[in-house]
Amino acid sequence: MVVSYINDAGGVGPIRSPQPKQTEPTPPAKTPPPATPQATDRADVTPGQTEEARLLDAARLVLESLPDVRADKVELAKKRLADGFYDRPEVRDEIAGRLLADPELKPAPGLTPEREAEVRKRLDSGFYDQPEAQDKITRGLLDDA
Repeated sequence: MVVSYINDAGGVGPIRSPQPKQTEPTPPAKTPPPATPQATDRADVTPGQTEEARLLDAARLVLESLPDVRADKVELAKKRLADGFYDRPEVRDEIAGRLLADPELKPAPGLTPEREAEVRKRLDSGFYDQPEAQDKITRGLLDDA
């Protein structure tokens, strides 16, 4: 004799599909508490700092456009200054003429037309031929070198 379909209780009974184990009901998902504002990176920029950054960028562009300084030419100019080469009127006239004729030469910042006219008048009158004027100009050039 063949006995089949024995249930858990040890008796014979109807065939049933296995029942899923009953588990406790899953609690509803908890909603997270409202997010608190996170600290974020920030920078406060003043108008002065903005202007400074703009000027630095402009200065970089100007420096990039300048030709390289040649130490040999600077030394030659210093020697010529010391030897009085630039004291000769014909040399100063040639230099002034070249500067004035240079199409890339831009007026100094803040140079008004009135001030430019005054400088030209001084050039024509020989003001810059005076030793005091030459000394002041030479010192300014050496300080800038």
